[in-house]
Amino acid sequence: MKNTRYGLQWLALAFISGLLMACSSSPASKSAADATPVVNQLTEADVQELFVPKNAWQAASGAKDKTTGASQVAGPFRSGIPGKLLAVQPVVLLYASPTTQEHLAKAGIDHKINIRVWELFLRKYKIPFKTIKNPESLEKSQPGVLVLPSAMALSSRERQTIMDFRQKGGGVLSTWLTGVRDERGQWTGFSYMQDLLNVRVVGDTKSLKDVNFLSTYGDNPITHSLPAGQRVWLEQVENLLPLRLIGHQAAAHISDWSRLTVGDPAESTIALGESVSALGWGSRVVTVGYPERIWMSAEAKAMEAIAYNAIKWLLRQPDVYLATWPSAQQSALSLAIDSPEVVDDVDVAFAGHIEKAGSRATYYVLSENLEKSREALKTLTGKGHELAFMADKFQRFRGQDLAAQTQRLSTILEQAKQSGLSSGNALGFHAAMEEQDTNTTQALNQLGFAYHVAFMDSTDGRVPFLQPRVAGAKGASASMVVLPRTMSGPEDLMAEGDPEVALNAFFAEFELSTAMGALTLVRFPNQSLLTPDDVKMIFDRFASKAGQLWLAPNGKVAKWWLERSRMTAELDVTTGKPRLQVAIVGTEPLQYAAAAIVNLPSPGATLKLTPDGGSQAMPQIKSLDPWRVAVSLEGLAPGQYRWNMNFVEAASSSK
Repeated sequence: MKNTRYGLQWLALAFISGLLMACSSSPASKSAADATPVVNQLTEADVQELFVPKNAWQAASGAKDKTTGASQVAGPFRSGIPGKLLAVQPVVLLYASPTTQEHLAKAGIDHKINIRVWELFLRKYKIPFKTIKNPESLEKSQPGVLVLPSAMALSSRERQTIMDFRQKGGGVLSTWLTGVRDERGQWTGFSYMQDLLNVRVVGDTKSLKDVNFLSTYGDNPITHSLPAGQRVWLEQVENLLPLRLIGHQAAAHISDWSRLTVGDPAESTIALGESVSALGWGSRVVTVGYPERIWMSAEAKAMEAIAYNAIKWLLRQPDVYLATWPSAQQSALSLAIDSPEVVDDVDVAFAGHIEKAGSRATYYVLSENLEKSREALKTLTGKGHELAFMADKFQRFRGQDLAAQTQRLSTILEQAKQSGLSSGNALGFHAAMEEQDTNTTQALNQLGFAYHVAFMDSTDGRVPFLQPRVAGAKGASASMVVLPRTMSGPEDLMAEGDPEVALNAFFAEFELSTAMGALTLVRFPNQSLLTPDDVKMIFDRFASKAGQLWLAPNGKVAKWWLERSRMTAELDVTTGKPRLQVAIVGTEPLQYAAAAIVNLPSPGATLKLTPDGGSQAMPQIKSLDPWRVAVSLEGLAPGQYRWNMNFVEAASSSK
């Protein structure tokens, strides 16, 4: 694994750099399997009472605020950032609460297991830390970053000491329940989490069916090492279920395998934020809604990636990563029109709604209908829409042998050539009825198709991915792009039940997919049966997100993903000073508005770049939010680029 040292002068903390996804399974994960907490001689009611009383969830649900944002959550911290910033110490403080240990020991559960998970993780990645075992020691410690591993029971002194730590500018990473019981083990509710962490706990996942996957948000300060919408399996452990949270910025959502919207879209399972204490100090916080027990049984690489970036962000370390979408847009919206029927004037009229929303669509047609669809397709392609294919005739590909499928796809290419209709240089495919198999993929690859649309089971992420060309394949690119369709279309949902309910479900899915930074690939059939009111509502919703979405047909999405694969962007400190380092391979200049995202060490800070030797292009920089800026790479020719980085803090404001 490649090693890099992050050595800012004001923060001499060494990290192992690179994506944690490339790392092997952690010692924490391995030791956890042999150290599962055991509850001795307790009934179900006893165990439930040990953690969260049943009526507590009812109370939390009843008090839920449907709005989003930190302003809804009361507490001693305000959102008027930036405030005064503490010179963070190069150390992580790991708090082993004696009160939590005593409370859990009554049921034969050793809280030290939770502490041990973090100790092994911090040692593995060479992050300096100290384990603090009592409030007295914590009171004497300088504010840095405090980790609270499932510290569910806290004494009055512990509560105040931890609160003081944040008030003085320290950062806090909290997992699962924090301070919901007192020194006697009595239930005190979620008010301390609200005051300390600025999050509202609205329940767990027990009432939600088959909700056992974490879905991460892309280009996020703490989940950027995972693809947008990455699906991470979480074990369902009775009484240790993930929390549903509201407040601050979401970094991950809890969902079922299909990643359909579950519960309130305003809820999250991991949240991050920064606010100003009553003393005027800026303080960062990350709330992780699952306990270490679930971390230990989940995919180690994903769990460690999240923990690593959370610690790094809390320590105000800058970070660099390549934006998922052009111009660092939050998400991408791409429309697929499956056309088993002849394409005609009805489709041209429907395309008008797409054009008014500022987008263009990709029409997947049967090659046997090309001649009958000629005039409509010429009109559509003339307006910027794309032509692609779903089959030679409306029959499934799945189950046919490789030779038969290759012949059918070759027929498509021949009929397309004879029609004189151009699909451009991004030859695309979306199988009829989405009935394809590995033979289909191999034949598409061999025949040089640029991309194909696949179902949600093709990947755990919600972004495109590359399949290397097979030996002897046609096609100019070294890989074929796969575009996963991870969202239901409105008419797909309407076929399952009440149209109004279905449309609301579609909008909820759309909002969540956009927030996650996913490829939001929406499928419509040609000759759509949507009512005019439905069509208007759908495209008005699309248009309302124009500032957050990259709108592009599927062929352009595929081209972008190939171009993105030519680039790397990273933070380099081999000289002892932070540098933004960008590498572009290939022979052609970049055609799309690529960008590198930089995590700022303080909210609202200004990033200044200067060339590191030679005559280097000076890229434009734009702010994305208080914590991130985007450095434009648009138009850069292949080569190596380095810029020295200097961060100028925003003017501090005290209360």
